[in-house]
This record gives sequence, structure tokens and C-alpha cells, in this order.
Amino acid sequence: MKKNKQQQEKVYKKGRIQPIVAHLHKAYSNWIQEHTEVKNSAKLPTLDELTQEIRRAFPEIKNKERCYNCEASMRINGYTVNEIHVALLTRMAREVRARMQKGYTFHEANKIHVQTLGLYNSKECQTTVSRYLGLIAKVKGKNGKHDTKAGWLITKRGWAFLKGEPVPKCVHAIRNQIVERPEGKMITINEIKVEDKDSWKDSDREFFYNAGRMADQTPLL
Repeated sequence: MKKNKQQQEKVYKKGRIQPIVAHLHKAYSNWIQEHTEVKNSAKLPTLDELTQEIRRAFPEIKNKERCYNCEASMRINGYTVNEIHVALLTRMAREVRARMQKGYTFHEANKIHVQTLGLYNSKECQTTVSRYLGLIAKVKGKNGKHDTKAGWLITKRGWAFLKGEPVPKCVHAIRNQIVERPEGKMITINEIKVEDKDSWKDSDREFFYNAGRMADQTPLL
């Protein structure tokens, strides 16, 4: 009987580390044999010596553009908070307020389907970058995965940013993983020139401030 899709064994691309390990084992064994003949001369090779040996045997490992093992890109991308993220965050916050006015609790109201906000595609596509920046996050289901029916939520950092508090200005990420948030580089929403922000009313600012206080008391990300 043939296995169905759920029963089929997972197949992975083979890595390229094994040849390195094999070469290192052989080189180390030869090195020990050569040096144990001379009294008290045997010692472990240094890290630099091992590094030089690997680079000599596998010159392609010097390529910084691609991972030698899986050939994935090794480029680290930098992302900075800009007017697009402010516009997205503002529209999401206003939608939270509208949902609360309909009777939703803050916790439930803060689950937004970005696709329903009428934003341009460029702003919708910035959900990933906004997540890298820590301003929004995926709503997680009981299984720990993104609950696409629930959508996205504004994080505590996002609400703090809307309140006017400083947040990290940029982030470095690679293949969907954050690798660094440069310390000392902060930014406030008032430093970003945005047309939508300039149209804020006092009621907007008051809600953003109050929502930020509610977020501090809510188990958000």
C-alpha cells in the first residue's frame, strides 16, 4: 500500500559538513602520527591551525554570500522604522478602537485582519518587517502557530511607540530570524513625518495613550 501525503517520510537536502568532519579527522590523525614519534612534541592543533587547514582543503567555504552547508543566503538585512510602519500601526490602532466601541474587550479587539483595513499592498506587505521591529505580532493559536483567522495584534512595544515612547530604531534579521537589535539606537513616533499621523485628532492621541496603559496590564507580546 502506498503511503499518503501525511504518512510519507520527510526528505531533507543533505548537508555539506560531513566531508569537512571526515577531512579534519584524517588530517588530525596524520598530524598525531607525525608528532608522537618525537618526545613531548605532541600537542593539540590550535584553532587557527584547524581553521587554516579547513580553508585550504575547502576554499569555497570562504564565500560569505552563501552557507557552505545548506547554500542558503547569509546576507543579514537591516530594517528601520519608517512612515509605512507608522501608517500600518495607526490603522490597526483605530480598528482596535472601533471594535472596542462595538463591545469587544481590549484583548479581543486587538486582533486585526490587516487585509480588511483597505491598505495598499506595500503597507500590507510590511507586516513582516513590522513584526521584526517588534511593533506587531502574529496572534498565536493553542498549537502555538499563527491563527490566521485571528490575524495580527499590536504588541506592548507597538502601543508604547504610539504613545510617543522611544523604541528600538532598527533590527537586523536573516531568513526570518532576528539576529540583533542595535543598542542605543532609539526612535519616537514624533520623529517620523507621516501624513496620516498629522491628521490625528485629540481623541486618537487619547485612545493611543489609554490603550498603551491597557497593554501594559495585558499579557501581550
